Amino acid sequence: MTTNSDLKQGLGVHSMWGSTPSFDLLSHLHTKSNISCCSSNDKQQHTEEINILLAKPSDARHILHTLGRRTRHDYSGKINVFILESEAEVLARHLLHLQLFLNASIPIRHRASLYLELYNSLLSKRGEDYVVQAGKQLGDLMYADGECSRYMLQVLDLTWLKQKERDSLHSIFSSWKDSSAESSFVDQDDSVKLLRDYRMRGFYGERFDW
Repeated sequence: MTTNSDLKQGLGVHSMWGSTPSFDLLSHLHTKSNISCCSSNDKQQHTEEINILLAKPSDARHILHTLGRRTRHDYSGKINVFILESEAEVLARHLLHLQLFLNASIPIRHRASLYLELYNSLLSKRGEDYVVQAGKQLGDLMYADGECSRYMLQVLDLTWLKQKERDSLHSIFSSWKDSSAESSFVDQDDSVKLLRDYRMRGFYGERFDW
């Protein structure tokens, strides 16, 4: 039996991923009452602005799921997704996933492969190179200068962040160093595997060996 103490120990200080399956945020947009209303009102509902709050989702899976399925909905309005996270490290991971997903300059199959590496925190040399480059761009994004990703500025609203939060994120992105640094991601691969195994054992408890 997994106790609350074991569960917290397995989750760790900073969440590596969420504990629920991803879901389409727009899947519950139209209730039965909305569908049955007249066409003029229905058209207005399909184009209105929607605000969604995600409280500590731990990763960007819900946003990516929603963006991937948006064309399946009869909706053309603006969607505002507000993300609430207590740890800057987790929010930095959100931004890293979104930058990769929205980077149209990278082929989609390449993006999918990189996303799996980033999600599981087990990086190849190619994945490490991308994280280093993304860290520099996201660091510049905090102050909208340098080589920041301009397309990210079009979809993100960073005005909700306090200056100390921007500074914390900038410090985190600056710590993503390349392989020439003393501590590269690839050199720490065995440590990451060990920490991931430790978290999985703590999270699943006795079920881990089933």
